Amino acid sequence: MIRRRSLLVLTGDLAPTDDNRRLVSLLDELGRAGAIDPARIRVLAGGGGPLANEIAAAADLSAVRVVEHDEGVAARAAGWVHPSLRATGSLVDDLWGLARPGRRDAGRPDLVWIHGADAARLASTLPRAARRTPTAVCLPEGPVGLRRCRSIPDLRRVLARATVVVTTTDEQGDHLVDSLGVDRGRIVVSGEWRARPAASPDPRRSRRPDDVPDDALLVGGAGPIGWRAGTDLFLDLARRLPREIDGRPVHLLWLGTADRPGDDLRAHADVALRGQRGRVHLLDGGDSRDALANGVDLMVVTGREPPFPAAAIHAAGQGRAVIGLAGSGVEAVVPHTDVTAAVVDPFDGLALSERVEVALRDPRARQLLGGSLRDHVRRHLRAEERIGALWADVARHLARA
Repeated sequence: MIRRRSLLVLTGDLAPTDDNRRLVSLLDELGRAGAIDPARIRVLAGGGGPLANEIAAAADLSAVRVVEHDEGVAARAAGWVHPSLRATGSLVDDLWGLARPGRRDAGRPDLVWIHGADAARLASTLPRAARRTPTAVCLPEGPVGLRRCRSIPDLRRVLARATVVVTTTDEQGDHLVDSLGVDRGRIVVSGEWRARPAASPDPRRSRRPDDVPDDALLVGGAGPIGWRAGTDLFLDLARRLPREIDGRPVHLLWLGTADRPGDDLRAHADVALRGQRGRVHLLDGGDSRDALANGVDLMVVTGREPPFPAAAIHAAGQGRAVIGLAGSGVEAVVPHTDVTAAVVDPFDGLALSERVEVALRDPRARQLLGGSLRDHVRRHLRAEERIGALWADVARHLARA
């Protein structure tokens, strides 16, 4: 690729979200490819979370620091993660630290990587020396997600001085140009990729939830619980599907954490109001996506805007059938030959339920669709190739800066 670079990575938190898992995969692949120097990578997060250990392990990162509930101390944290920036102070006693101590002075970063809109608040508090460093802003959020950003003014300031802005779809790029004034020439569109599977997955993660019968047909969904990922559409699907197919009970499982405070409580209440308690299972996003991919008979994607759920890509890569609404991102894992079987008109709940029911009644058709998706994903969504192309685009922008 290019010379090994030093990165200062900013992220909103270390929750086990698809966005953060994408960051883990990115750092891991760049470290494997020799594009970044693992000993000179530092991560600064605005909040903790279960993904901290994976972030620390990705590409053998030397240091991770979390600013708990107070972005105002981010400048001092930056002074720790990059000692050359200590002009603003070096006290980090009020920070929660994780991972190995730095093996050597990492020096000034070659690039500040701002991952997600909420990380913009951290970027706005960095020392002036860090703010002069070339910056890449990665925004996997769609328009609604960006509007929910904690600080739109901070985001606008970060975007105004960014060297390159990375997004996942052309439509998202158009929104950045039209609504946030980003220069189109600084936008790089990088589609989704399939993260490298674990070398030796935990066998416990392949089992189904304890309250799902062994003979049940299990339909899976994933993403942040809330409107953007279409959790309500998934629950509507549960209402429409028969409770049994060919003598086998039909259960539905959603993997994800709340998009906003209270969204999970509303989803649980919705399950009860629809009479689906005991049949629809909402699991915390801290559970591995392996559990979903290996345990379901069929994945359904109901999202209203990107990002496409990593669990569905992983499931397709494992040979599971995936059906979804047009515009949800499901097209990323579906070859043209399978669009009729796997893609449904947006927000047509009846058509979606009919398509899912047909697939559940025909195991041979599910197997054929899953095999086709597996071949497509493994051929076209390889992380090392997608990330290599992304990093080459970023490098070109840095060379012009």
